[in-house]
Amino acid sequence: MESLNLPLTTRRWFIAIGFAASTLLLIPLHQWILGTLVAVATLILIWRDPEPRLRRRLSVLFGCLAILAITDINPSLSNANFLQLGIPFTLVLVIPWIIGRFGGVEEREVIRYRFWPKRWRRADVVYTILSVPLAWGILSFYSWANLAWFDHELFRNWTLPEIADESEIRRLFIGINLVGIWDELFFINTVYALLRSLFRFPVAN
Repeated sequence: MESLNLPLTTRRWFIAIGFAASTLLLIPLHQWILGTLVAVATLILIWRDPEPRLRRRLSVLFGCLAILAITDINPSLSNANFLQLGIPFTLVLVIPWIIGRFGGVEEREVIRYRFWPKRWRRADVVYTILSVPLAWGILSFYSWANLAWFDHELFRNWTLPEIADESEIRRLFIGINLVGIWDELFFINTVYALLRSLFRFPVAN
């Protein structure tokens, strides 16, 4: 689907800043009052925008933001936490897709889940080959840098007890892979797809 390539008016700059700020305040920082105020102010700007497709698609993104904001996102490996995270994580993938299905042909083309390219370009092949060593190198550097410079615990969030049983190891393996898949489906196929349908690539990216 072709992007609308909407111009970035002053209002839309404030919308972009407000969306980023409310996401940061509500999800990682848990600043509910300030985050909610910023989100409401941003939604008012969105609803005052003259472009109906922008109003509709950014409102969908704010709906996803609201779902994730009330979700207790933590790295516990318990079965209960898998369910607690799995339900809202699934909702933010399914709800925008369903809304697009019933929004007419134009909306239906925005969010698409394609697991195999229609045709392989040379860049696709090169990227696929390079992705494994690049991922290993970047994660190795990230791990080393955190220990060497910050002793930060972020990269040790998903941990196992000293004596772990097979079910815990299995849940760790499944959890890490599911979160990785969800990252791509949500941030690329949903969030980026909606933003790219409205704005030029540098803005959406």
